[in-house]
Amino acid sequence: MFPNPDAIVSKGIHGLRQVNLSGKKSEYTLKIASDIQQSFLDLEDLRCRPDRIIAGRLMSLKGVGHWTA
Repeated sequence: MFPNPDAIVSKGIHGLRQVNLSGKKSEYTLKIASDIQQSFLDLEDLRCRPDRIIAGRLMSLKGVGHWTA
């Protein structure tokens, strides 16, 4: 099971680095988790969208490319 956004944000960059994420990946992951917390990124809304819309929205996030989306 993946950690929820609150757990990721509570770890901070230092905590994410301790689980072997690079500095940049830690920054990107923390920003995305924060965006979810603050409702700038609504994953439930994306759930019912077509794949191309989901991929486009995810790839608009810094650090998310085609492979990740």
